[in-house]
Amino acid sequence: MTIHQATLNVDGKEYTLHTGKPSFFDTFYVDFQQEAVVGGLRYTVFLHPKQDIFIQHLELQFRLPDPAPLRFFANGYQSRSACVAAQPGDGAMADGGSLGLPSGKGFQSGWTYAWAQAPAQGWRVEGQKADRLFWGSLNEQTGFTFFHFDPNTALLRVRKDMGGLSLSHSFPALDLWTSAGTEQEVFDRWFKMLDAPPRRLEPSLVWTTQGRTPFYEKDLETTLNHLTSSNLPYIMVFFAEGWQKNLGDWRQTSTAFPSGMGAAVQQVRQAGLKAGIWLAPFVAAQDSQLVRQNPEWFLKEISGKNVVYGKQQLFVLNFYHPEVQDYLHGLLHIICDKWGFNVVQAGMMEAVCLAPPSGKTRGQVMHEALAFLRSACGKTWLMADEVPLGSAIGQVDAVRCCPEPLSPPRTGWLNRLPWMKKVDVLGGLKTALARWQLNGGLWNNENGCFTLLDHRFTPEQQQTALLLQSLLGQWLWTSDDPNDYTAEQRCELEDALMWQGSKILLVDEMGPGQYVLTILYEAEPYKVFVNLTAGPIQVAGLPDLLPWETMVVSSS
Repeated sequence: MTIHQATLNVDGKEYTLHTGKPSFFDTFYVDFQQEAVVGGLRYTVFLHPKQDIFIQHLELQFRLPDPAPLRFFANGYQSRSACVAAQPGDGAMADGGSLGLPSGKGFQSGWTYAWAQAPAQGWRVEGQKADRLFWGSLNEQTGFTFFHFDPNTALLRVRKDMGGLSLSHSFPALDLWTSAGTEQEVFDRWFKMLDAPPRRLEPSLVWTTQGRTPFYEKDLETTLNHLTSSNLPYIMVFFAEGWQKNLGDWRQTSTAFPSGMGAAVQQVRQAGLKAGIWLAPFVAAQDSQLVRQNPEWFLKEISGKNVVYGKQQLFVLNFYHPEVQDYLHGLLHIICDKWGFNVVQAGMMEAVCLAPPSGKTRGQVMHEALAFLRSACGKTWLMADEVPLGSAIGQVDAVRCCPEPLSPPRTGWLNRLPWMKKVDVLGGLKTALARWQLNGGLWNNENGCFTLLDHRFTPEQQQTALLLQSLLGQWLWTSDDPNDYTAEQRCELEDALMWQGSKILLVDEMGPGQYVLTILYEAEPYKVFVNLTAGPIQVAGLPDLLPWETMVVSSS
């Protein structure tokens, strides 16, 4: 797919760029190359300043072919951002900013990758029929890549998030790859270009304290007995938010764990299970001991006020402060080596790049912070939450990939955490369905908790969420006590666990909230029909699918 136009704005002046040769200007020159590779076209832009320059924006434009796409998808800014494939005109702007481009209803935007689905008659690209047009960044280390689609003009604008960047040295500004083909073809090619295969997690069941806060040390023995005697395939006990004394005071456990987290890990391991833990390494509560003792460690605005994150107004560590990295190294040494946790989930990750220093972009800060965590965790499994997805490529083992679809009620300070207001059954499942390709391609998707015991959700919602989470991720997470299951609920869980590890070949949206998944289970083909609407839907040759009902049908 060829470029419609390429522009660069430097020091308030806009320049037109041309592919295949350097473009020389008074204060800089640009090397802009196009290469046919792995079934697509790769565009690279290198900036070479002759003196100090300020970048306003770098933009590539693509004109989509006629007729208009059936749907357009652009990935949300961070891993809990809701994002779906929308019909032109029905989309919305992603979070993370609009980089100065028009916003509002009708425009569609997102980050790191985007695709357009052809209408029924299809498109022809380079003489070949194509169902998908795809654009994906190959390098978010130097800055996030932003996609902005205007369905009225069929114009896709690709911008690098580097506004206000001061440059005095050569800089790899953009590395973008485009392709056309089937959905599976374009994603497989992109993964090949990225060359970042993940460590594969075996499909398993995880019990988490997330829905049982506060969770007390005295309850751990009973919980472990229930898990191990259930004959269900639990692999890990995960200590979610609430185990620490305060946000930021990670070395001090709350009064709920008087013997400390090391003792809790030992107890879990004696039961034959792994232990995981959540923390938010780059933020701290304003009343935390960390803030009181080290106020100079935290990011400041130009006015001198602290940079804050989320509704709880958390302070954000300055990752580049000379003492902060030493502190973080020591913290992760305690968690991984002394306490002995097998899995670390790093949450609220987007906070660290809120205020990048001069000479760095948000993407650079996020990449360097994640690379630091990866190194500090060593062989311990690293999961990322609320992380810009492009930065996680090649850095983590698993990513929380959607808003919370089902979540038990929270009380107290937990309900003020940034994601606790984002419990959205429909948005969570739609986002998990939209990002299904990433599971196993870049990392292992983690799609939130299921529950079969929460009466706020209908039995159909709970069962559908359970089945989809079994298919769309490697680990199933729950805080349900298996001793509380009825015989019917246990049967539902065992049936869903059976489908774990199935290979998804395609996820097709038949209509708003209506999906059909094509899967292979033990080498046999199946169709999974999903109704996420409030009314019944008709499926050819099958009974009507009731609201929130899911049906698995053999295709052989």
